[in-house]
Amino acid sequence: GFDDNAYEVVEKALSQSEGQSARQQSGSMSYGQSLRNLMRLQEDANTWTCPPLLINVAASSTSDDIIQIDIAETLLGREGGRNVPSPEKRNDDNCYWFAKIFNINTDEFREKEIVREIKAACRAAGFTVNCKYKKMEYGNGCIEVKCCRGTYHCEEKSLAHNRKKARSTKSNAAPKAIKKKTTKPVHGQDGNDTRCPFHFQIYWDEKRQRWFLPKIQRGNRVHCGHSPIDPADIKLETKNSISPEEEEIARDSLQSHISTAATQNLIRTRTGETLSWQQVYHMKKRQENAQYGGNENTACDRLLHYLTTTDGISCTFLFADPKTHLLSEKVKKDKRNSALTVEQLGKQLLGDDTDSPAIYAKGLKGRKELIHTETGELMLAVAFTTDNQRRKFDMFPEFVSGDDTEGTNSEKRSLYTLLGKDQNEKVFPIAWAFMPSKSQWAYDWFFGVAMPKLHPGDAIKRVEIVLTDADKQETMAVENNIGGNLKPSVAELRLFINALHRWCAWHRINRNFTQDSKYKPTLTRVKNSCVLSKIEVDVLERWLWYFIKNYETEEEVNFCRKLLDEYLNDEQQNLHIGEVDKADRQLMLEFITSSFQNHRHKLFESKFNCAHMGNVTTSASEAYHRGLKKAALGPTPGCDLCIAAKKIIDLANLREDEKSKKAAFDANATFGKADDRERTVQEFSTFCNDKLSTESESSDDYLQFRTAEDTFLVKCDYDKFDLDFDQELGTSIDQINSLFDNEDSAAKEEELDEAETKKLDRLKERLLGNCTSVTAKYRTMLRESMKYIIPRFERTRVVNLVQMPDGTWVLVCSCRLFNTRRYACRHVYRVLKRHPTLSDANVRWQNGYCQHYGRSDELTDAYMDLRSAELPGIIVTDEEVASIKSTTRVGSGDRDEDYFLRSYKKLYLRGSNTFWHENSERLRHILGDSICCVPVKPSSVASTAPISKTSSTASHSQNGPTFGEKPSTSFGAAKMVHHSSTFAVPSQSRSDDCHNDSEMQIGNCDFVNNHPVDVDDSHKIDLATSFHPRYVNICNYAESAGDNGIAVMAKHFNHCQRRFLNFFNNSTISEDQVAAEKPPKSGSSPYVRFKHPFEVICRMAQRTGTAGIEVVSDELLVCQQELVSLVDGKKLSTKKSDSRRRKVTSPPGKSTRKRPGEWP
Repeated sequence: GFDDNAYEVVEKALSQSEGQSARQQSGSMSYGQSLRNLMRLQEDANTWTCPPLLINVAASSTSDDIIQIDIAETLLGREGGRNVPSPEKRNDDNCYWFAKIFNINTDEFREKEIVREIKAACRAAGFTVNCKYKKMEYGNGCIEVKCCRGTYHCEEKSLAHNRKKARSTKSNAAPKAIKKKTTKPVHGQDGNDTRCPFHFQIYWDEKRQRWFLPKIQRGNRVHCGHSPIDPADIKLETKNSISPEEEEIARDSLQSHISTAATQNLIRTRTGETLSWQQVYHMKKRQENAQYGGNENTACDRLLHYLTTTDGISCTFLFADPKTHLLSEKVKKDKRNSALTVEQLGKQLLGDDTDSPAIYAKGLKGRKELIHTETGELMLAVAFTTDNQRRKFDMFPEFVSGDDTEGTNSEKRSLYTLLGKDQNEKVFPIAWAFMPSKSQWAYDWFFGVAMPKLHPGDAIKRVEIVLTDADKQETMAVENNIGGNLKPSVAELRLFINALHRWCAWHRINRNFTQDSKYKPTLTRVKNSCVLSKIEVDVLERWLWYFIKNYETEEEVNFCRKLLDEYLNDEQQNLHIGEVDKADRQLMLEFITSSFQNHRHKLFESKFNCAHMGNVTTSASEAYHRGLKKAALGPTPGCDLCIAAKKIIDLANLREDEKSKKAAFDANATFGKADDRERTVQEFSTFCNDKLSTESESSDDYLQFRTAEDTFLVKCDYDKFDLDFDQELGTSIDQINSLFDNEDSAAKEEELDEAETKKLDRLKERLLGNCTSVTAKYRTMLRESMKYIIPRFERTRVVNLVQMPDGTWVLVCSCRLFNTRRYACRHVYRVLKRHPTLSDANVRWQNGYCQHYGRSDELTDAYMDLRSAELPGIIVTDEEVASIKSTTRVGSGDRDEDYFLRSYKKLYLRGSNTFWHENSERLRHILGDSICCVPVKPSSVASTAPISKTSSTASHSQNGPTFGEKPSTSFGAAKMVHHSSTFAVPSQSRSDDCHNDSEMQIGNCDFVNNHPVDVDDSHKIDLATSFHPRYVNICNYAESAGDNGIAVMAKHFNHCQRRFLNFFNNSTISEDQVAAEKPPKSGSSPYVRFKHPFEVICRMAQRTGTAGIEVVSDELLVCQQELVSLVDGKKLSTKKSDSRRRKVTSPPGKSTRKRPGEWP
């Protein structure tokens, strides 16, 4: 494309450049000449003859033996070529026939079988082609194969095609101009307007139903306008590069969340073909669009589609209308024929003037990815779970830990996860939620609305502790839904009726003290001043952990709090391990007073005698989230909500499958060594066996004394073993002096020269190690210092042999281990003197419980019966009872009685050379005359005083809920979208069975079971059972009356319940002024729907005696009279759905309980 002037200019400029003459040699061409020669060679290379095009065909029309031919040899051009033979003249002499299996002429078949092979052959020859099918007369046709440079580029057609493509960008800005290239020739462009004449045809014979290729045809084998390309550099479409089987493998790889680059390398390893990253990514996006909806759908649409159409997933969506500010909640239904239901949100979501659902929804305007396209509503929150998680939560609901994390999705929604722990003390997710914010209303929706819908059954009622960090909004929401600290009358109205709320101790001590900007500079300065000062601060920090983990009673807590105050206020610092300035000690005391001791009801062990399984921090949640985000298959900040949810669920299912297989293996395997079989229980999990073995072996370090026929005192032999549960702190304080001389204190450092200072620094480095860890020597010093300073107690445990009403013998220990961990303690093993057996732990620790629960009806019922048995201790056999009673006489034991009684119902300090013993005279005002034994009132040894009720746990008045003197606001009318799978957890099935066990009876409201109610014995009878016949009768009338009957029941039950609430809370509102709640929509029988309100009303009546019974009786009578008038002669409904009867009459071997994998 250069003219003569251009060549002369280039040649002249190069000849004048520096050093040009030195590089030129005689007889060589100039640069311009070389450039012209290069252009000439390139132009000559653009015209070339096609090399062999090899394909496989049949040997003849009657034989399918495969031969290889060269298509290029059949292309003789217009002069030497011939037209395609007519149908009647086609034979083996003039045609190459494809194999008989090529007997289909459809678009899909041509693309997969014919075109793919042709393009592969042309690629091997160094060029690409376009294939187009052309119809001919009498049903015949042909595939026209042309070189890709055989047609001109059409700019208008290309622009029109690009405008049709849907944009996936989130921005509304105009698209950025992209400079695209084309391989086609451009008409009128110098040097690039030559069309390539290469072409040929492959024909279809309709009569013979065969594809064939003429042996001589008028195709052209010459290429013009382009040069051949290395086959490895030619890029084909994915469908023409790899086989359908390999493409399916690639899609499965992407479906498994394997990265695009890894899938690209997998294809290259298997096929040798290198697809571009864009091709693999396009394959991934096509698959996602097919699974979650089209590319034009929003992230909310795709998430809703995935969660509501995937079997085994239950979900709840909370939506808001951006225009009307109304809330709606979409719920996935548990019926097969109706996946979604929209229902009213019957719970107010609490907010304030600065943060509420309405304010938050206004701030989300413009976030198109959160809009539900079908309704135009804005998604605020979504919570979801799977059938595996529902089953596991129904099995292990005692302990619940909640925490949130960031960086899991592109919408920057925090992921809130609720976790539990299984029989191997491994965490499992209970539910997940993409939270809109960290506001109270969001947490209140999750705990109060979403959780009951995601987890039906009684698992929520069996939760004993909810562990979270100390976030104020989260705390208020949890307290609004738990009832473990409330009066029974108020607790009945809470969802988590038996649960306590505990704060994470690590966040309180680490985040709010040692790493807080207010205290960290002071603590760091004190620690760096001297090794002993560092030990002093570390010991004080660990003393705080003793309040959280080790002090069991309020007396121990109060006594040690006085000692801690005295220690920090002590002016004689020379008697301490390390000296700390008074100002620094006062700063530490300020934290203890303002942020630690006043939250004892949220932190200290003495307040939580429940099944917390030894968990005092949210480390399980932190570790789960860290593992989730670091997993190769886990969510990333670039994932949209749908992909993030799928990755979370898939990863959880993968881990649960591994755990389930391990549980099945453990349940059916036994230990190989005889000693292991003797000391362990095959039915228990590995974790439980390890704990029971530790407790059994530790019992050898304990002594016992029999004080009565069925009572034993058990105590550690502290003279030989200075240890206790979780309190191994060392043996000798003298080791401190051997490692570091106390006289070389920080006061003498000023007198050291430079060499001595370096020597001391090296000594500190050996003791303290680097910034991330400490040496074994320093840990030894720290343990001995803890033993010297931190007060620890000798404890005498009482083990009683108790006979239950059914004749079962139970060993009950006064320690908290069985209540908090659900397995036997070392004190019991000291009395039993045997290895662990199957009765030594709760059923939750059995491998078979995890393997069979919810999968076998008979075994499930047996496990549920064992689980519901609330025993105070472990069961012992009659032979063991006889052995216990015959081993030790009453009044005798392993040591004299005084040794046991000195710490029985007393606070007896351990040791003899501690700080408190050495300074007993100075601290007489605290320790008293007996420096190591502080009497305790017998009634307060195991104090379980309720936590003072805050405003957040108080009942809400009719004037509107309040918290912290700020009015709470509701957010409009409400409905939700909820989706539940058809799987029913066992506790849910048993609850439904109980609803249908009773036959309908008709009696008078003044009589219970046809007998008059004796008001003097009202505290002895169960009113729910007594009024049950009347309740069944009312439900039958209501069902016969339809929706009007449901409305009548809702009105009267709400009216009755409000009367009791007003009575309990001294409300001035008349019960007649209370507006009846709107009845819930249909979907279940009146019996099931109103069972819980009926039981609550009866329990309230039971506590109020005669007046309460009269209120319930009158309300039920009025309700029945109104229902009778509605029915007015209609046939009374007696419909029943007794699942137990269906189970008996169902075919053998079939279970009526839905399980994962049994979906329609």
